[in-house]
Amino acid sequence: MDRLSYKNTNLKIRDVLNEISSKLEPEQIEKAIEKICKKSVFLGFDAFLDITATPIKKGNGIRPLEFFETTRELGTFINELDGKNCSIEILDNIPRIGGNMAITAKAISSFGLKTHCIGTFGYPVMHSIFSKMAQDCNLISIGNPGESLVLEFKNGKIMFGMNRDVNYLDWATVKERAGLSRIQKYVGQSELIFLLNWSELPGSTGIFKGISDEVLTKTNESKILFIDFSDCSRREKSEIHEILSIISDMPDNIKVVLSLNKNEEEVICAAMEIDSKCNLERGRKLVNELGLKAVFFHSRNINAGVTADDCATIIPEAESNPVLNVGAGDNFNAGVAIAILMELSLNQTLDLATKTAGYYLRNGKNYNFEEAMYEKQG
Repeated sequence: MDRLSYKNTNLKIRDVLNEISSKLEPEQIEKAIEKICKKSVFLGFDAFLDITATPIKKGNGIRPLEFFETTRELGTFINELDGKNCSIEILDNIPRIGGNMAITAKAISSFGLKTHCIGTFGYPVMHSIFSKMAQDCNLISIGNPGESLVLEFKNGKIMFGMNRDVNYLDWATVKERAGLSRIQKYVGQSELIFLLNWSELPGSTGIFKGISDEVLTKTNESKILFIDFSDCSRREKSEIHEILSIISDMPDNIKVVLSLNKNEEEVICAAMEIDSKCNLERGRKLVNELGLKAVFFHSRNINAGVTADDCATIIPEAESNPVLNVGAGDNFNAGVAIAILMELSLNQTLDLATKTAGYYLRNGKNYNFEEAMYEKQG
């Protein structure tokens, strides 16, 4: 990293810590900057084009619009029309960068870290929607992006995915198109490795195993492996057991961090026959049984973090009118990752992650320093 880039990254991180996290003293900020400003992150492997839309309940281009505000409201409407035909207009927005990996990478790079990404950005030519992202991230494309229509509501979202090339990714394809030596190089340079969206990539178990066997076992350096399964309710119990076995068998120098939303928490705990309803107790069992460095839970009602010897919770501020729902969990994960690289405490980590996600919900974009300061003053 050249002198100017180092200085700019340093300033970005200081701004982030000052404006997002309320639980750091000035000397802690300086120590955190010193720890992180030369670090880099590796991420794989999904990228999508997301079209976010809101289903219209009443009105049209002439009369005022009234929207379906909750998933239950739309579900009730559709149930009442069972056996009949219907048409629902949607108010759509311009396509956005989508996919757990791509959204997380974009959030990570906004903190000023060097970010290496291998994913479905367009093949053999990168899709134009990722051109701006390519200015901040090192993108290596191995396929064409999937597409997703995302219906947004005040209490959640419904995603209709068309995975396309994402469905055909396997470890052989990843190695052939990205190059094993290049994967080893960027993973070797990175202190933290993100493996995301296991649930939606049919070949992901083989990819995770390939990364473990042919990349992570080739390094003796200590690294953080950050995993987000995504909605794995369509996966069989045997598949969940297989991926959990791969995770628990990671080399000793690879410290695994697992992040789960409420739905993922329920599915994983059911597969592991964890009966407790308390997420802190669930977290302790996950950490102990899988040998994790930490597990994080995130939802609208409570965020929590558990390690072998500590636990913490935080209640996120309610966002009654979020600008964008898609990507809040990814931005939470980005905040967790940044905090881990800074070696912050568990409470500080949750604070940073929760506020990073909250800013994204309110503004529909990654953290922006000038706007965040204006928001704070207002």
